[in-house]
Amino acid sequence: MKARQSKKWSARRRAREVALKVLYAMESSGGSLDDVFLIVADEEGVSGAQRDFAEALCREVVAHRKELDAWIERVLEHWRIERVSRIDHLLLCIALAEYFYFPDIPPKVSIDEAVELARTYSTAQSPAFVNGVLDAIMIQGKGLANELRLGV
Repeated sequence: MKARQSKKWSARRRAREVALKVLYAMESSGGSLDDVFLIVADEEGVSGAQRDFAEALCREVVAHRKELDAWIERVLEHWRIERVSRIDHLLLCIALAEYFYFPDIPPKVSIDEAVELARTYSTAQSPAFVNGVLDAIMIQGKGLANELRLGV
C-alpha cells in the first residue's frame, strides 16, 4: 500500500510541475489555458491521470484566481502581491487550489509539494516564504475550507 501511495504522490508532483509550467507560460505569453496546456503537456510528455490532474489544477487556479490572490494578500505583511515572484505566486495559487478545491489531498501534502517545487524552481528564500504564507492561510482559512468542502 505504501509503495502505491508514494507512486501516486510522485505522479502528482510531476503533474504539479506541469501545472506550474503551464500557468507560467500562460502568464508569459497571454495564451489561453487550452492552447498552452496542450503545448506544454505534450512537450512534457504527461498523459493519463498525471495529465488530468495537471489540467484540473490549472483550471481551478484560473477559475478562482481572484479568490486565491485575496487569500495571499490577507497574510502578506509589509509586502504587496505584485512584488511576489511569479513562480512563488503560482506555487501559492496551485497549493491553495488544492487546499480549497481538492479535499482528497491532505493540506500538509499541498504545502510540502509547494515547498519542494519552490526549492527546485525558485530562489533559496522561496521555500521558507511559500511555507510561511501557506501555513498562515491554512490556519486562517480552516473554517472557510470546511464550509467549501461541506458545500455550506
